[in-house]
Amino acid sequence: MSNAPAPGPSHETRLGLFGRARTVALDGDRLIVTENGRMVRSAALDAIRSIRMQAYPAGRGQQVVCRVGHAGGPDIVFASAAWTGPFAYDHRPESFRTLAGALHRALRPRWGEIEFNEGYRMSTRLMPFVPGALLAAASLWLLVRHAPSGGWREVVWPLIGLAIGGYAAFAFRPDAPRRYDPESFASIQ
Repeated sequence: MSNAPAPGPSHETRLGLFGRARTVALDGDRLIVTENGRMVRSAALDAIRSIRMQAYPAGRGQQVVCRVGHAGGPDIVFASAAWTGPFAYDHRPESFRTLAGALHRALRPRWGEIEFNEGYRMSTRLMPFVPGALLAAASLWLLVRHAPSGGWREVVWPLIGLAIGGYAAFAFRPDAPRRYDPESFASIQ
């Protein structure tokens, strides 16, 4: 593996407290990841199987996280905002859009073979869904069991739990992956 900097579009990213500063770049027929100028991971473009775009909160704004799944190992992940400290992000949308656009254009001949999805993965959606559904079910059980006995306290708290749990279960309900049109990124210069 070469230690030379990549000549194609690149983007600097840091994904969190324990994440290292990395540069993700398109280098000919490969997507490469470097740390301190040393290549730590790469994926041939013909090995890419999926791209997932996800929106997450980032300080006072939002960031888009791109997960590139490939046959050669764990996903290559880069975000439009780099973590700089607790609730602090350095937003870098221009270089993110440039890299994402170049990657989608480079993959254009294989668009039919690649899954282009947006939104959270099923495992991410289940984390708030399961506790929300359990809270709603327990609150409904308490409401049915204790409401006939009287007092407003026996009714209000289960109603609050039912509302909160029901909202979490509804907002993060598991659903099928949503595909996006790769042309929406390929048209970005």
